[in-house]
Amino acid sequence: MIHIRRAGALDTRALAELLNAIIAKGGTTAMVSPVTVRELQGWMAAPDSA
Repeated sequence: MIHIRRAGALDTRALAELLNAIIAKGGTTAMVSPVTVRELQGWMAAPDSA
């Protein structure tokens, strides 16, 4: 059985690194600029991010 948990503040650095690698490769996301850990933390803290 696989357990999936909600990402939290301690996950933002790894998530930003993963997202930035995907952005750098190109062609798979509409995002074209790298994101910072702080930006990702803001997105995750937004009330509509659930």
